[in-house]
Amino acid sequence: MNSGNKPIKNFIGNRLANKKILDLGCGDCSFIGMFDDVDKDRYFGLELDEERVRIAQNKGYNAKTCNLEAKKLPFEKENFDVVIVKDILEHLYNFVGLIEESRRVLKNRGILFISVPSEWSQLLWDDYDHKRGFTLNSIRELLAKLGFVIIRDEKYQDLIKFKTSRLKYPMRYIFKVLTGIDFITQGYLVEARKRE
Repeated sequence: MNSGNKPIKNFIGNRLANKKILDLGCGDCSFIGMFDDVDKDRYFGLELDEERVRIAQNKGYNAKTCNLEAKKLPFEKENFDVVIVKDILEHLYNFVGLIEESRRVLKNRGILFISVPSEWSQLLWDDYDHKRGFTLNSIRELLAKLGFVIIRDEKYQDLIKFKTSRLKYPMRYIFKVLTGIDFITQGYLVEARKRE
């Protein structure tokens, strides 16, 4: 899912340079490909969709198929400087387990980047695969409970152009008719550090 890559890329900025990175729900690696300073030899992506993994591998990324609902990520503890969880938590039943596993594989004082659509985002409720929404406060509380310190967080919104079929996406269609705008998505971005 693309819930507005530009705001997320701007939020992360140049914090990926010279880091060993784990990207959970990496898709075809189009997002990570937006960063010029990522070393492909120090990048690892996990994705459920086998076709997207093949595309990522054809681009030269170290991507593997993995069910992120699984109990344990296929990496040793304290292995990564950065873990990226971009637009994936809302798809999972076991989102707490994924955050716990992210903490396990992060080095001490490692950085976790999370993005989720806001609880009010139309994109959240238009996708049948979404299991839940999050508020910024719920993400903050979850991370604090699981051993992270929030460095910074923010709400973002972005304009996305979608095909707006009035039958398939009636709310998008009504929004476009009323406002003249294709679609606005909103979400939350969080940077957190693993507490020692």
